[in-house]
Amino acid sequence: MVEAASDHIRALTLHIRLVNQQLKPAHRKLHELYAQLIPSEEDEPGQQCGQRDVVILRSMPGLGRIILVVLPRVKPVG
Repeated sequence: MVEAASDHIRALTLHIRLVNQQLKPAHRKLHELYAQLIPSEEDEPGQQCGQRDVVILRSMPGLGRIILVVLPRVKPVG
């Protein structure tokens, strides 16, 4: 019984390490995508400096990076 539990824990440890290795590049990519959403302070000459959707969404409490990165990529239904 103890040996089976120990084997199971070893297998779980390997799975956790694999998931952790996969999460690191996913977090880096998420950070890159989030950084691309941040509007440039320098607007093109002649362009109006107005509120952008991302700026408004970033100001909303409870919306995290994942939602902000995924939301612009969701296609409207219809």
